Amino acid sequence: MLLAGYLGEIQVLPRRLMALAGFLPFGLLFATLYTMISTPFSMGIWWVYVVIWSGYGLAYLGKESLKNKLMNGLDCIAKAMVAIALSIHFWPV
Repeated sequence: MLLAGYLGEIQVLPRRLMALAGFLPFGLLFATLYTMISTPFSMGIWWVYVVIWSGYGLAYLGKESLKNKLMNGLDCIAKAMVAIALSIHFWPV
């Protein structure tokens, strides 16, 4: 995924083609994770991550200023909010 994004970013190959190439391992990864889901909570977290991480691939296709804003917002959601939700769920109360 990173190599595909980089090649599109430096314009060695078309950005749309590299976005598609980046979504292939993404799809394989999440398809593999889907087979390991055992609880409704796990299914919910899986869907949250699929939606959020798909946003990175879609933001990659935008103009530079929009892409940077979307990436920053997605970083906040993916790293901070999901981590807080997982901590609350698994923290012994």
